Amino acid sequence: MSGSKQHKQHWRGLLPAIALAVAPLVAPAAPVAAVAHADGLVLTPESTPFGKTYGQWSAAWWQWALSIPVHSPPFSSHINHPLFDLTGAQCGEGQTGPVWFLGGAFFITGAAAQTSIVRKNCIVPSSKALYFPLINAECSLLEGPNFGCGGTGVTDLRADIKP
Repeated sequence: MSGSKQHKQHWRGLLPAIALAVAPLVAPAAPVAAVAHADGLVLTPESTPFGKTYGQWSAAWWQWALSIPVHSPPFSSHINHPLFDLTGAQCGEGQTGPVWFLGGAFFITGAAAQTSIVRKNCIVPSSKALYFPLINAECSLLEGPNFGCGGTGVTDLRADIKP
């Protein structure tokens, strides 16, 4: 089975569990303005925290995630990227503004890209709001079939990341 097919099969198997876990969060029984949790808030999808919609914050998260080199200096063994750092110690890399971006740690096993949420040593300033995606995937022509991305054009790449 090709890496791309394994990747798709992996996500198809996880979708029911993800849907069950996420459904209560995105479909409350009654509309609410915000849900209070100790010292913080969970904002509704219609809100515009710090002047941006959730879609705009998602775009900003991707810009942040794709702007940081994995290794610093290039081709060294030092992991600089917060989504490749399994300890969470690099979670402050590239963080600016009132919102702190979090995400799972990306890593490669065999031919399929997988993610795992690992953040044991991440220290976030108390004044920051948090943003993290529930599900994300990325394929480009740079990775190729050995990393679960078998496409040679935009249509193929979009098909690679569909669940």
